[in-house]
Amino acid sequence: MKLSKVATAAALAAVLGAGAAPAFAGEMSNMPTAAIQAAIVPSLGQAQDRLAQVGRHLVEAERRSFYSPDADTNFRAAQTAIQNGRYDEVVANLSRVQMQLESAPYWDAPDRRPW
Repeated sequence: MKLSKVATAAALAAVLGAGAAPAFAGEMSNMPTAAIQAAIVPSLGQAQDRLAQVGRHLVEAERRSFYSPDADTNFRAAQTAIQNGRYDEVVANLSRVQMQLESAPYWDAPDRRPW
C-alpha cells in the first residue's frame, strides 16, 4: 500500500511538473527583456582635463563680454562634482556649459581654430 502511494505521488508530481513548465514558459517569453544601460564613467584625469578646457572657454567668453549665469552655475556644479568624485556629473555639467557658450554670439572656440 505504501509503495502505491509513493508511486502515485511521484506520478502526480511528474505530471504537474511537466504541465507547469510549458505553461510558465509562455508567460516568460511575453515578458520584455530588461535593457542593460551601462554608463562609462570618465577617470579623474579625463574629468580634470575637460574641466580645464571648458574653464578656458568660459574665461575666453567672459573676455569677449559674454556672461551667462547658467554657464557659471553649471561650471561651479562641475567643480563641486569633481571634489565629490562624481565624474559622470562633471562631464554632464561641462557639456551644458559648452552648449551655453556655443550659443553665445560670435563664439569661436579657441580649440577649434584651424591654425
